[in-house]
Amino acid sequence: MTKLYKNHHNRLKIILIVCLSFMLVSTIKTFYLQVFKSQDKSIEIQKIVKGDRGVIYDRNLTKLAYDINFYDLYLNKNEITDIYSIKYFLNEYFEYNTSNLDSIINISKKSDVLIVEGVPYYKIDELSEVLKLYPQIKKSIQYKGRYYPEKSLASQIIGKFSHKNDTIGRWGVERILNELIKAKKNKLSFSVTSRGRIKKRFLEDEYLALSGQDVMLTIDIEYQKILEQELIRQMENTESKSANGLIINPFNGEILAIASVPSSNLNNKLKEIELIRDYVCNFSYEPGSTLKPFSILAGMKNNKINLEDKYFCENGRYKIPGLNRKRYIQDHEPHDTLSVNEILAHSSNIGLVKVSSDIGMESIYNTFREFGFGQRPMLDEYSTSAGLMKDLNKWNIHSLVSIPIGQELRVTNLQIGLAYSAIANGGYLIKPKLFYKKNHNNESSQIVRKVANETDLDKLVESLKLVVSNGTAAQALENHSICSYGKTGTAQVYDKDSRAYSDSLFISTYAGVFPCENPKLVCVISFINPEVDKKWASQSAVPAFREIINRIVNRDQNLSMDIAHEIR
Repeated sequence: MTKLYKNHHNRLKIILIVCLSFMLVSTIKTFYLQVFKSQDKSIEIQKIVKGDRGVIYDRNLTKLAYDINFYDLYLNKNEITDIYSIKYFLNEYFEYNTSNLDSIINISKKSDVLIVEGVPYYKIDELSEVLKLYPQIKKSIQYKGRYYPEKSLASQIIGKFSHKNDTIGRWGVERILNELIKAKKNKLSFSVTSRGRIKKRFLEDEYLALSGQDVMLTIDIEYQKILEQELIRQMENTESKSANGLIINPFNGEILAIASVPSSNLNNKLKEIELIRDYVCNFSYEPGSTLKPFSILAGMKNNKINLEDKYFCENGRYKIPGLNRKRYIQDHEPHDTLSVNEILAHSSNIGLVKVSSDIGMESIYNTFREFGFGQRPMLDEYSTSAGLMKDLNKWNIHSLVSIPIGQELRVTNLQIGLAYSAIANGGYLIKPKLFYKKNHNNESSQIVRKVANETDLDKLVESLKLVVSNGTAAQALENHSICSYGKTGTAQVYDKDSRAYSDSLFISTYAGVFPCENPKLVCVISFINPEVDKKWASQSAVPAFREIINRIVNRDQNLSMDIAHEIR
C-alpha cells in the first residue's frame, strides 16, 4: 500500500513539474514576443497623409467652415422587421424625407442601402444608445469632411466644399480662396509593430504644414442672422419670390452681412443653382428711385439747381415733349408744385425728369460713373458684376428721361451700398472688403476716389431725411426712435417679350443709413416680385430695414451707446 502510494505520489510530482515547466516556457515566450521580439520587428514606413482644410471664421472668430469626421448610414434591407419604426427614427433624428425610402430600398441591388450621408461624428456619439435599437442601420468607416455649423447662414458667400472626392471648392470663399485654404498631401513616417499596429511618429508641425491657411471674413454672424431672418420674414409677408441685402461699414468698406434668400443648408447636397446664387454682388437690375439722389447731386455739383427750386409736377401725368412718339411719365400720387427737396422726398418721377432736363446728360453721366455705376466693384478676389450703363455717346432724349429715375441702366445692390456709403462718409467711394489679410490690424480702407464735397452732401442728407420724416418711407418709419435717412425704390421689371414694363413684376428696394450723425452702417435690401398689392418699397423693404436696425442696436451695446444722443 505504501509502495503504491509512493509510486502515485512520484507520478503526481512529475506531472506537476512538467506543467510548471510548460507554463514557465510559455510565459517566457510571450514576454519575449511582446517585448523583445516586437521591438526587434518594429519597422518604419511612410504613408500618404492629408492635412486639414483651413478654417473659415467670421470677424469674431466664430467658425463658419471646418473639417470634422463623418459617417454615412446604411440600411440593411434584408434585416428590416419594422419599416415604420425605421422611418420614424430617420425623420425624428435626421429630418429625413421617408416618402421615397420604399422605392430606394426596392431599386437598390445591394443589401446595404445608403440612406444618410455626412453625419457628424458627434451626432453618432449622441445617438449611440438609440442606434442600438436599430441593428439594421449600420455606419460606414469614419472619414474626414467639411462641416458648416451655421448651415444656410451666409451660404452664398461661404460657398461649398464637398465632403467627398472634391479637391476644390465649388463656389464662394471655398472656391475663391481654395489655393490658400486647401489641404496638402505628403509622405510622413509611421512606426509599425510586429503585430501590425501603426504608431504615429510624425511631428505635429509636420502635420500642420500640410493643413491649409485659416481665413477670417469681415462678416459678423450675428448681424448675418438678423439680416437673413428679417429678409425671410418680410419675404413671406409680401409673398416675394426672393430677397437680398447687405450691411456695410461706410468708412472702411467692411461687409458685415450679405444675404440672398431663400438659401440652402451647406451640409446637404445642393443641386438648384438659383438657391446658391449671390444676388447682392452678381444680380443687376433697374433700381428705380434709389438712384434719384445721385441725379440731384449731379445738378448740385455743377451749380445747375438748388434744392429750393420749384417745379410743376403736372398733377401726376406728364407727356414728354420733343419725342417722335408719345411717352407719358406718371407719379404714384399726384402733385402740383414741389421743390427739389420735396421731389426727392415724394419720389416724383415727373419732377425728377424736369430737374434732369435742367441738369443735362453729361453731368448726370459723369456723376453716376464717379459713384461707381457701370463699373465692377473690386471686392478682394470675389466675383462682382459691373451692371450696365451705356456710354454717353449712346444717350438720347429717352435716356435723359429714363436713367435719372433709375431705368435704362442696371446696378447691383453692392454698387448701391457703396454709393450710399460715399454719401455717409463725406464723399469718398471706397473699395468693399470681405476678407481680412493676415495682419489685418494694420489695414486701412482703400479710397477709390473723392466723388462729392461735404457741403453738397450735407444738403443732400437733409433732403434724404425728408424721405423718412415726410416722404415715401414716413409711414414705416414714423415715430421711430433711431434717426436714419435713405431712399425707397419701387422698380417695374422690363418684359423683353412685350417690350414694355410689367404691371405685375416689381423689385422693391430701400437704401438706408444710420444713425444720422456719425453714421455707422449702410443697409440695402430688395424684395423680388412681391405681390402686386404689396409692391411698394414702403410696404416691404422699409419695414424690414426698421426691424433690422432695431435688432442691431438692441444687440450691439457699443452701437447703442454711440447713437444714444440721437434718440428723438
